[in-house]
Amino acid sequence: MKNVLIVGGGFFGMYLAEHFAKAGHLVQLVEKESNFMSRASYANQARVHHGYHYPRSILTAFRSRLSFPRFVDEFRDCIDADFEKYYLIGKPLGRVSAQQFLKFCERIGAPCEPAPSKIQRLTNPALIEASFLTVECAFNAVKLRDLMTARLDAVGVKLRVQASVERVCQRNNGVLVAIVDRNIGESEEVMQIMSATVPTRKLTMY
Repeated sequence: MKNVLIVGGGFFGMYLAEHFAKAGHLVQLVEKESNFMSRASYANQARVHHGYHYPRSILTAFRSRLSFPRFVDEFRDCIDADFEKYYLIGKPLGRVSAQQFLKFCERIGAPCEPAPSKIQRLTNPALIEASFLTVECAFNAVKLRDLMTARLDAVGVKLRVQASVERVCQRNNGVLVAIVDRNIGESEEVMQIMSATVPTRKLTMY
């Protein structure tokens, strides 16, 4: 069992906290804002990517395609799929042609077909080469946050908001972390976390 400190309470931070807690570790999640998932996880497009957004990165597109059904299934109550999603291929500044986009979708196995004429009539052909009907959905950030908060409570993760990590330094076989918590009058605390050598790999956000 290890002490695990995760800094940043966006969706990925919350999901990682649950993962480590389920593995039997003591987990603390620290977020500097007054609530979790209140920055990028809330203020973005709330899109659940299906791969279409990455025509110049096949690997990223494949990862999105593989993760899409898993995310939708696990967080079904937080998903909004009651709308149509269209991708428009721009010209003359677009970096991908309509033909390239179609080949890309075929390669990654993403559903794609020409948009209905009622949509195409809304576009300027001098600026838009083609319009396509695709399959994507969005997530409700508030529902997702509340669900993840309940899941973290269930596995015993210590949740802290309005707290930020100010310093991290090496100490013997671990690290010392100084945390400023605005809930207790800007006081500072120091906790020791055991470090471990683990393989590193890139974490891509979709």
